Amino acid sequence: MGRKIQEIYDEMANEKVNLSSLNGLLPNTTIGAYAQLLSQMSSNSKVAIWRLIMYVVAVAQYKLEMLWDYAKQEMEIIAQKSIAGNLQWYRNEVMKWQFDFLLLWNGATFRYYYSDTTSQAAVNSRLAKRVACEEIFTSDFRGVKIKVAKETNGVLEPLSQNEIGSLQAYVDRVKFAGVETDIISQPSDKLLLNIKIYYQGTLDDASLTNLVKEGIKNYIKNLDFDGLFYLSRMIDELQKIAGMVDVVVVSSQAKTYVGSYQSFVKDYSPESGWLEIDNLSVIQLIKV
Repeated sequence: MGRKIQEIYDEMANEKVNLSSLNGLLPNTTIGAYAQLLSQMSSNSKVAIWRLIMYVVAVAQYKLEMLWDYAKQEMEIIAQKSIAGNLQWYRNEVMKWQFDFLLLWNGATFRYYYSDTTSQAAVNSRLAKRVACEEIFTSDFRGVKIKVAKETNGVLEPLSQNEIGSLQAYVDRVKFAGVETDIISQPSDKLLLNIKIYYQGTLDDASLTNLVKEGIKNYIKNLDFDGLFYLSRMIDELQKIAGMVDVVVVSSQAKTYVGSYQSFVKDYSPESGWLEIDNLSVIQLIKV
């Protein structure tokens, strides 16, 4: 942050007092001229010549420091707009993808772009509503895995093969050279639960069962895309239902859309990035 003019001036004035070596820099002229110089150097007047010179220098230094500040701000803005190439950048670029729109090249900025990004058709063409990126290092793959899902009337769906092909072609152009990418968009993982609900016996069984199912679905819906499903947090949500006494998980299993059910104890990370409860899940109601 540049200093104020008064700060610069005061520093120069203090330094002038401390430099006794300046006393030897006297004019080699008549007594009258020497006396005039001493008068000027010891004057308290704001318009004394030495004060005016220092003030001019202070103003010049102030202007220089302001220019340094402006240059720093401009460089920071340029840095903020520059391509970072991190996982968040990949996610943001995938969110910009427009299905069935021509991708153009700007030879001046060395970036790809769409000519139309504001029309309703352009907005509707951005199918990637949920995106998660992960850096993978294995013997078979070293790069960025990109999980994507679209959304129809608030319901998540996988991209079609045609849409995945379009997205992969888009990513191959905008990505950093030499970085491998893998696009994954598939049906949801399934959650199979067997839980016991202990509740106040005055409640209606059918209504309570629906509330429990909706509670589980809402918890899943509010998870971050590609986020972990925690059994303990699901139980916390169910405990908020009026009349609920206790929730006991008898068994918890999950699977990918092509896999088989596997038990888990604490949490589950969906391979597809999202999760749905299996209609075969069992909810046992026990009155207390």
